Amino acid sequence: MQKTAYSWWVVIVLTVAYIFSFIDRVILALLVEPIKRDLHLSEVEVSYLMGFSFALFYTILGIPFGWLADRANRKWIITFGIFTWSILTAGCGLVRNFWQFFFMRAGVGIGEATLSPSAYSMIADYFPKDKLARALSVYGTGIYIGSGLSMIAGSSILYMVGDSPTTVIPYFGEIFSWQLVFFYVGLPGLLIAVVMATVREPRRQGITEATPNVSFRETLAYLLPNAQSFFGITFGLGFYTMVTYSAASWVPTFLVRTYGVGKVEVGFYYGISTILMAGAGILVGGWLADHWQKRGIVNAKIRVALVGVVCFLICNLIFPLMPNFALAYLFILPTNFFASFPFGALPAAIQAMMPNQMRASSSAVGLLIINLMGMGLGTTIVAVYTQYVFGAENLIRYSLMLNSAISLSCAFVCFWIAHQAYGKSLERLAEREKS
Repeated sequence: MQKTAYSWWVVIVLTVAYIFSFIDRVILALLVEPIKRDLHLSEVEVSYLMGFSFALFYTILGIPFGWLADRANRKWIITFGIFTWSILTAGCGLVRNFWQFFFMRAGVGIGEATLSPSAYSMIADYFPKDKLARALSVYGTGIYIGSGLSMIAGSSILYMVGDSPTTVIPYFGEIFSWQLVFFYVGLPGLLIAVVMATVREPRRQGITEATPNVSFRETLAYLLPNAQSFFGITFGLGFYTMVTYSAASWVPTFLVRTYGVGKVEVGFYYGISTILMAGAGILVGGWLADHWQKRGIVNAKIRVALVGVVCFLICNLIFPLMPNFALAYLFILPTNFFASFPFGALPAAIQAMMPNQMRASSSAVGLLIINLMGMGLGTTIVAVYTQYVFGAENLIRYSLMLNSAISLSCAFVCFWIAHQAYGKSLERLAEREKS
C-alpha cells in the first residue's frame, strides 16, 4: 500500500509539472490580438510563436533527451527542464520584437523536451501494465488542466491590468501590460523544480545488471517490424493533435471574433471547460482502456482512440456553426471531452509494446512526429486557411472545420491500421522477454 501511495505521489508531482508546462506553452492563445497589435505581427507570424518556434526544438531535442532518459537519472533530467522552461517563460515578458520572442519560445521548448519521455518511462516503472493507462491518463490531465488554467490565469491578469497599455516593473522598466502574464505563469514553476528534485528515481523494471544498454539504432531496428502499430498510433495522434492544438490556439480567438465576447470572459469559460471536460475525457478514456483490456480485448487502448476520433470529429463540425456564444459553448463541452479521450490510452499502448530500455527513446521518436504535426502544423494551418484560403479573419470558423474534417479523417485511418497490428506487437515483446 505504501509503495502504491508513493507511486501515485510521483504521478501527482509529474502531473503538476506537466500542468505548468502547458500553462507556459499555450498562454499565447489568449494574447493573440495584443501581441499582433503591439509587436506589429501578422496572423501567420503569431502562429509561428504559438507553434513552430516552440515545436522546432521541443521535438528535435526530445530524441537526445529520450536517449538520455533510458540511461541516466530521469528525475534530474526533468528537474533541469522545469527550471529552464520556467526562467525562459518569464523571459518572454521582456521581449521587444518577433525574433526575441521566437528564440525565447524556442528555449521554452528545449526545457519542456525533457519532461514527457522521462515521465512516461518513470510511470511505466512505477505501475503494472493493467494500471498503466489510468496512471498515464492522470499524468495526461496536465495538458488540459494546464491549458485551462492558462486561460483563467491569463484572463484574470488581463482583467487586473485593465486598459493600461504598458506597465513598469522594478529593474526592467516599461513593458506591455500583457507581458506581465509571462512573469506570473513562469516563475512559480521554479518551486515545482525543487519538489521534483525530492522524488525517488524508480528501479527500471525488467532490467538486470546483465541487461545491456540498447543503442538508438537498435530501438529504430525494433520499431521496423512494429511499424504498423507504432507509426499508426503515432501519426494518428499527430493528426489528432493538429486539431487539439489548433483549438487551444484559435478557439478563444474564434469566440472573440465571431460572438464579440471579451477576452476575459472567453478565458474564464473556455478555461473551465478545458479543465473539467477534457480532464474528465482523458480519465474516462484511460479507465475504459484498462476495463476493456481486463475483459481480454488485446487492442483495447486503440479501440478507445477509434471511438474518440469519431465523436471528436462530429463535435468539431457542429460548434463553429452555432449562431451565438451560448450554443457554441454548449457544444464545446463535449468537444473538449473527446479532445482528450485517447491521450492516456495511446501513450500506455506504446509503453506496453516496447522493451524497458527503449521506452523513453521510442516515446521521443513518437513525440517528435506528434508535436511537429500538432504544434508545428496544427497551430499554423488554421491561420493559413484563414489568411489565404478564406481571406477574412471573421471566417475563422470555416478554417477550424476544414482542419478538423481533414485531420481527424486521417487520424481514424491511422488508428485503424494500428488496431489491426497491435496484437502482433505484443506477441513480439513477449517472445523477446522470454529469450
